[in-house]
Amino acid sequence: MKQLLFFILALTTSRTILAQEAVPKSSSHTPPIPVELFVGNRALNILAVTRKPFKEGGKLGYFNFTNYTGDFKNSGDHNEFASQSLLTYKIAKNLNATAGFLINHVTGFRKQVGLQYSYANQKWLVVLVPVVDLADGHNLEMMDLVEFKPKINDKLKLYTRLQGLIIYDPTEKHHSRSYITARLGLSVKNYQFGLGHTTDWYGENRFVKQNTGLFARVLLEH
Repeated sequence: MKQLLFFILALTTSRTILAQEAVPKSSSHTPPIPVELFVGNRALNILAVTRKPFKEGGKLGYFNFTNYTGDFKNSGDHNEFASQSLLTYKIAKNLNATAGFLINHVTGFRKQVGLQYSYANQKWLVVLVPVVDLADGHNLEMMDLVEFKPKINDKLKLYTRLQGLIIYDPTEKHHSRSYITARLGLSVKNYQFGLGHTTDWYGENRFVKQNTGLFARVLLEH
């Protein structure tokens, strides 16, 4: 009950602030920044994704994926942080080469190179980001995301999302980390809200954590 009350307060406050500080939409084709709050039965999660070209229509750009998870018991072993920052260079339609780094609460700073594929229209968003660590171990990482958001009426859309990550350690030849996130809800203008679930797996033995609750998401124009 406390988590649900916190979720409602956070959503109401964020909508009030955005209404007070709203700015006109940019004429740029730069994608908006999605920021999501997920309050589950076990933990709170905040996720933000930034994707922006250095110059409109140019080949060089920037991508950042930042994720915080705070356990309600405030146990240091269960609080998590990860931020991936990549320079992107367009090499073909919908396909970029990437180079940058990942910082997380377990392995620290890791340089990475890889690819990024994205496809988007009014109903679908598909993103695939395979990367290779340049640090010792040379972990192989694959992040994928699929959104389906069909129109219900002139003001309302269905919002669904599946997002996954898997990290494989080729030196030790075993699974290192993975998760699957699911969202099901509604979309009104730049706001999405509904039900969410995340399953996390850790280490060679795939220790499992579950988190089920409610999410609220806003697309910030810039």
